[in-house]
Amino acid sequence: MNILFLNIGPANPLIGGVQCVTHKLADYFSSLDHLTYILSICQTSDYTDNMQYYMPNPKSVFCDENKKFLMNFINDRHIDIVMNQTCLEPQFCDFLPSIKKTGIPIVSVFHNSPYGMYGINAFPKIYDAVNSKITRALINQSFHFLFKLKYGRYLRQILQYSDKMVMLSDKFINEIMYFTGNKNAEKIIAIPNPLTSSSKLKGEKENIVLFVGRLSREKGVDKLLEAWSGICHDEKYKDWKLVIVGDGDIKGQLEQYAIDMKLVNYSFEGFQKPDEYYSKAKIFCMASRFEGFGLVLVEAMSYGVVPLAFNSFPNCSDIIDGNENGILVTPFVVSEYRTKLAALMNDNDRLKTMSASAVNKSRIFSIEKIGAKWLYLFSMLINNSKYNLSLIHISEPTRPY
Repeated sequence: MNILFLNIGPANPLIGGVQCVTHKLADYFSSLDHLTYILSICQTSDYTDNMQYYMPNPKSVFCDENKKFLMNFINDRHIDIVMNQTCLEPQFCDFLPSIKKTGIPIVSVFHNSPYGMYGINAFPKIYDAVNSKITRALINQSFHFLFKLKYGRYLRQILQYSDKMVMLSDKFINEIMYFTGNKNAEKIIAIPNPLTSSSKLKGEKENIVLFVGRLSREKGVDKLLEAWSGICHDEKYKDWKLVIVGDGDIKGQLEQYAIDMKLVNYSFEGFQKPDEYYSKAKIFCMASRFEGFGLVLVEAMSYGVVPLAFNSFPNCSDIIDGNENGILVTPFVVSEYRTKLAALMNDNDRLKTMSASAVNKSRIFSIEKIGAKWLYLFSMLINNSKYNLSLIHISEPTRPY
């Protein structure tokens, strides 16, 4: 099988998100001897990889030069299926009609929650400025309507020219249908993202509360700092530390916020590979206002780090089974977050039990299991066969047909 990923930027696994997932899946398909290529529209970094290619003219995306290059790339490499990863910027769908003319199946993937991306949670300053739930709901509906006007035509076009549109959860299917309408709704299915880290449990856990992610407003690190402010001065928790791994456009603001609140026992580590931090931490904190999947949750759980998160995006509960392998908190109630975090820090036996459960839950997102779903879908589309993703039996990886 010859597989082409169509990306906006390079599939650099160190960046995270769509890029990391693209690289993980491509690397897995390649390991099974499928010829796998990643073609990016824009070269936004110097990242190189033997699977990575770029369009010749990034300044004029939809020029004839790029379209000709794309079609020659598909024909010369005998591509069997195209995996379109550009849905988060739906205006890039203009390549799809040309690909569709070849008869090659197209699978388009929407890597986020449509209501999250296009709702009030994506605008933290507005959310925090409005206290009334009714007013927030009305603003949220208004945002959805305005984004439907802005992107609805593009999203309908993606669905029209794709053989399947894949969401990261069944819970996002109705969300995307609000923007696309019911026409071609049978094309919309769900496959979750795979675990992207290669976890190896080692050593003893330390009294570390960990955050990993981009330091931007939608990640809610300010809420986490507020929760920590009610814990860090308590003598009972003097041996615990909050560790924040990541960088972003508000890192300086968050560091100043921590100083202004006179926080203790915390550190900003900057951009780092998170594996060593996962190995040491006991608790993982997520405070995002919205997410498409929450890869870091699954990564942390695979290392036995117990997650605590605002239940602020629909598939958060797909990953965390509340009070079994993690803790869900009412969005965005900082007092509840603080209480539940402190309770976990104060109960080592509970942490150990939940840690083992977290590791077990993370295994359902292994690359072998998720990759098998993708390869099954590709095979059925190429052969124009009926399929049922829920009936896949996951065993040892198989070689391509």
